[in-house]
Amino acid sequence: MTTLFPILKLLFVAVLFGFPLYLNIKRARRGDDFSIRPLVDEQFRQLVVEAGNPELCFDGSRARIVDETEETFHDKGSNTTTLLRIQRYARNEYGEYFFFISDGRSKPFFKHTPHHIAKIALKDNYREPYPDRR
Repeated sequence: MTTLFPILKLLFVAVLFGFPLYLNIKRARRGDDFSIRPLVDEQFRQLVVEAGNPELCFDGSRARIVDETEETFHDKGSNTTTLLRIQRYARNEYGEYFFFISDGRSKPFFKHTPHHIAKIALKDNYREPYPDRR
């Protein structure tokens, strides 16, 4: 019995530390799926909206991203995370806010956001419109 105890102890330690290591290796092989990020970034950069009022014009390559939120799904079985969609609030050179949401595959949703809504949505990230541009 005394020779069996060290073997059981060693087996217990191997299982205790080996299983989490196995899960990490399995996760590293399969990997998390953030493949839509470059697609969303490209959609955003290529987005250009021209309007009669220059304050309502938007160019994604020059806009400043004020806030970004990622919507993800975590699969507990495989211990992987999949990025489903990205939503952004961006600001043009006139200080106007715009809302962008995309999954990288379909046409993104894009809309001008009035200041009273942006102030609520962005909280501390909100900045008043540029006074010299109004």
